[in-house]
Amino acid sequence: MVPLNDKNLKELIEGAYQLLLGIGGREALNCEIDYYKRENLRSAFPTLLQVHVRMCDSIRNSGKMRLVINDNIFDAIKKRLINANLGNIARDKDVVKQLVANVTGLSSRELDKRSWKVFIDGAFCGAKWLLKFVNIDGLYGHLDAKSSQTVSAWSIVIDLDDIRGIGPAIACDFLKEIGMDNFGKPDVHVMDNVLGEKGVGWLPKNMKNREFRCFSIMRRMSELTQWSTAQVDKILWMGSSGRWDKTLDDKESNCYLGSGRVLPIPVRKRKFKDFLSEFIAEH
Repeated sequence: MVPLNDKNLKELIEGAYQLLLGIGGREALNCEIDYYKRENLRSAFPTLLQVHVRMCDSIRNSGKMRLVINDNIFDAIKKRLINANLGNIARDKDVVKQLVANVTGLSSRELDKRSWKVFIDGAFCGAKWLLKFVNIDGLYGHLDAKSSQTVSAWSIVIDLDDIRGIGPAIACDFLKEIGMDNFGKPDVHVMDNVLGEKGVGWLPKNMKNREFRCFSIMRRMSELTQWSTAQVDKILWMGSSGRWDKTLDDKESNCYLGSGRVLPIPVRKRKFKDFLSEFIAEH
């Protein structure tokens, strides 16, 4: 196992960054970094209702749920949600259920099946959670105050974990998507293939509080490089997954080598794996 210390943390994330640049990922990485700038994302969510819609999007993107609630279906639901009353949603789960039924034409029985039930419950619980805050300034004030330190930042994740359909990884991803750029997602690719036993060995599968440890490592990498935790997250995820776009690569990424040839996902993953092997051997 590679010793876990600040020197190796810094060298790993900086090396991963240089590797991505070297295999044609500069354009995609810069696009991701610009996207996750705090000021850009926060300006897109001026109300709690808009944050709620984004939360619902995060919920339906978990696991295989997005295969049931695909982009076209969610876009139609989103149009209804954005014109709904957050208070009404928080008071009665059936408000969400009826909204979804109107969009999809599904029966009450069909909406009680797993994916739809999780989504509806999550939308209801999420609305109640958001209404703890008076307005959008109250929400961001709370998040900013608690996220300055790693342990208190993780307490926000635990708080969100009570919402149906939101686990720690989805909670971190949601926070990142609303402009909390000091959060990184403890993604399975990162935990297993980079920081776990297939990588540097810092996060074995049986480790207690593994997701929190991953979160802590990304936060420390951020402190050591002065990059946002969101940027650290994207570097590790892009490297380990081989995915360079925001569409889960239905099509190949639009990032090219100097020759103009698309670098396929398996090749990107292999090059990152080779980089990790060299890093491990040298440390």
